[in-house]
Amino acid sequence: MYASIDPAALDSLFEPTSPARPGERVGSLTFDYDGKQVTVGADGEITIDSSPETDRSSRRSI
Repeated sequence: MYASIDPAALDSLFEPTSPARPGERVGSLTFDYDGKQVTVGADGEITIDSSPETDRSSRRSI
């Protein structure tokens, strides 16, 4: 996955946006990779869900 995802881009995605809270990082990014659902949190936590994609068919993409 490292060859497909740019870690620097993920870091910049979660950069703090408020000058009042310079260290605060919030949010998460979820994407499908090789039939699995991967969620990367602003705190650095990575979750991989290997459930069949049909189980996630009700998930909405924005």
